[in-house]
Amino acid sequence: MCRNLIFKILFLLFFFKCIGQENDTKKLGIGFLYANTENPIPLYKNPKNSAPVDTIKFEKDESGVMKFISSFNLKPYMIYGGASYEEDKRNVYHHFPVLAFRVIDTSKQYFKVVLNEQTFEEAFIKRKKENVYYSKQKDFIDYFDANYNSKWFLFETWERMLLDATNISFINLSIYDKPNGKLIYKQVNYRDYFPFITNECKGDWIKVIKKPGSEFFFEKDTNYDGWVKWKENGVLNVNFGSTSNVYGGIKK
Repeated sequence: MCRNLIFKILFLLFFFKCIGQENDTKKLGIGFLYANTENPIPLYKNPKNSAPVDTIKFEKDESGVMKFISSFNLKPYMIYGGASYEEDKRNVYHHFPVLAFRVIDTSKQYFKVVLNEQTFEEAFIKRKKENVYYSKQKDFIDYFDANYNSKWFLFETWERMLLDATNISFINLSIYDKPNGKLIYKQVNYRDYFPFITNECKGDWIKVIKKPGSEFFFEKDTNYDGWVKWKENGVLNVNFGSTSNVYGGIKK
């Protein structure tokens, strides 16, 4: 079970590479909520309601693929039923189910999530005492060294993802000496690849430095350390590089 959950983190890290290519001018959201696929998840139209409007249930079909059962047309940010029993036998890697929602708002009582990325239908997932919630991938993984609660959720804000990412690049790279300050570098050739890491977040701005060990991507006499806008007018300006070399599962 522990390996199952650790895989989910690795699998999600791979998909982060694609986030920057899915700019959404409608609702970027504040982050993502990754949910367990072992326990039913009640959905509410209003967080003050006592009765859910629906409950997401999980059930494997005869082939071993997880089915996500709901009266809603579920098309969240990430939904994957995992591999079938037969596929799992043939592959070198285990493929487990994954479910992740874009989060629009959150409080001590709830998460407001997008159920369908095409229609932007929304619902609330209530926070409950019997569940366990994580805000960092590292804390999530470390927890399973000694404990396990199947009713887990991992909520990561954009800022947390930016700080944890070991490799980011920009769609439009303009570096400033401070937020809204003086321009010190502007990328001209967009075929060039410049990998960075984040040192600090301030609103729509992040302070970046060159990714250690990637100096050969950069001109030696150019200063690339400074502040870059990671989003503007609800549009993401970041590509997240993969932080794992595991593609699609945990090695058997």
